[in-house]
Amino acid sequence: KEELSVNKNDKLISYISFDEFLKHMILVGKIIQVDDIINSEKLYYLTVDFGSEGIKKIASGIKLYYKKEDLIGVQTIFSFNLEPRALCGVVSSGMILMAKDISGVPQLIKISDGVVSGARIG
Repeated sequence: KEELSVNKNDKLISYISFDEFLKHMILVGKIIQVDDIINSEKLYYLTVDFGSEGIKKIASGIKLYYKKEDLIGVQTIFSFNLEPRALCGVVSSGMILMAKDISGVPQLIKISDGVVSGARIG
C-alpha cells in the first residue's frame, strides 16, 4: 500500500516498503575511465569498477561541471541495479548519485578512506 505524506515544502512524498528499498543496490564504485559521447555536450561515458561486483559503463550528465582528469580514480556512490537504458547511442547500466550545492552544481559524494569498491550503501 502506497502512502503519501507532505513534507515542509508542501511536496508529496511517495513511500516505498523496506523490502522495496532492499532491492535497490547502491554501491561504492571507482571511476577508472572517462570517455566523451559523440554528439553530446553534457554526457560522459564512465567506466566504473565495482570490485567483486564487476565493471559497468554508465552515462552521466556531468560534462559541463567536471574535467575527465578530475574524475579518474574518484570513488563515489552509484545506483548499481537500474535497468540499462540507451542514451545518445550508448547503453548506461547504472547512475552516479550526486547532490547539488547551493548554486545548483552537482557535487560528488565523498567516500571515506578504507571503503572498498563494491561496498553496499544502506
